[in-house]
Amino acid sequence: MLPIIICDDQDEYRTYLKETINKFICIEELDMKVVLSARTAEHVLNHIAENPTPFLYFLDVDLKANAYGGMELATQIRKHDPRGFIVFITVHSELSHMAFQYRVEAMDYILKDEPQRIPWRIKQCLLHAGKLFSSGKNDIHKAICVNIGQKTLFLRQEAILCIQASSSAHKIKIFTKEGAYEQSGSLKEMAVQLNEQFLLCHKSWIVNTAHIWQFDKKRRILILSDGMECPVSFRRIKAFFETK
Repeated sequence: MLPIIICDDQDEYRTYLKETINKFICIEELDMKVVLSARTAEHVLNHIAENPTPFLYFLDVDLKANAYGGMELATQIRKHDPRGFIVFITVHSELSHMAFQYRVEAMDYILKDEPQRIPWRIKQCLLHAGKLFSSGKNDIHKAICVNIGQKTLFLRQEAILCIQASSSAHKIKIFTKEGAYEQSGSLKEMAVQLNEQFLLCHKSWIVNTAHIWQFDKKRRILILSDGMECPVSFRRIKAFFETK
C-alpha cells in the first residue's frame, strides 16, 4: 500500500483535498490510503520519522502558521524519505524555479487558482505515483503489482514470503503474512521482477531468503518466519547454500 500525507493549514481546503483523493482511490480501486491530514509541518515530520516508508505527499506551499513553509518542509522530507512522491498545491505558477533552488524533486505543481483542473490533476498524480511505486524506479521498496478481479494491489517485495506455481494452469500464488494472492503468470515471469533476495528453491517455489528461519535437512524443507514451509529440491540444495 502507498500511504498518503496531506499538509495544508486551511481546514476547509485540507478537507477538500482529502475527500477528492479518497474519491479517486475508491473509483480507481487503488491500493492507497490517506494516513495523515495535517495542519502543521511538524506533525508531518514527526509522522514520517516514526514510519520509515515512502509516502505520497500533497503539500501546501504557503504554510503561514508554521515554522516551515512548504518548500522548507519538502527539504526536510527529502532527508527522511528520499524516494517519496511530492505534489505541491500552490498559487505560485513559478514554483518549479523555487523547487530547483531548494533541490526538491516534485512530481507535480497543482495551482489553487485553477479549481476546475484540480480533481483531474490529483487523479493523474495518484495514478502516476502508483505506477512508479510498483516499478523498479523505486529502488528502496520495489513492489509487485497483483491484479485481483478489478482491484490492483502493490505488494512490497520485502513483505513477500514465497511464491508458488498454482495447480491451475498458468497461475501463481503469492504468500505474505497477511494472506495469499493468486493471479495469472508463471514463476519464470515473476522471477525477472524480483530482487536478489529471492531464490528458486524448487521447480514450483520461489522463496524470499530474508524470511528463512530454519532449514530441515532431513525433510529438505525451508521453515519461514511465519512457520510456513517450502520444499527444496535435491538439485537446488547446493545452489541454495552458495547463495546463502
